[in-house]
Amino acid sequence: MRWRVLAVRSVLGIFFAIFLGRFFFPQAPGGKILVLALLLVFSAYLLEALRSKGK
Repeated sequence: MRWRVLAVRSVLGIFFAIFLGRFFFPQAPGGKILVLALLLVFSAYLLEALRSKGK
């Protein structure tokens, strides 16, 4: 089950990283888009951990 969550977050992270990267940084190389995708997925897990800790 956790693998499915990781897969969905990764796909959405890549999609939104490409969208945001091309919108705000049109000349950004693929490596920076990949770093942005990793940051988006990491922030999703970080926010989930903070939300769980607050309950």
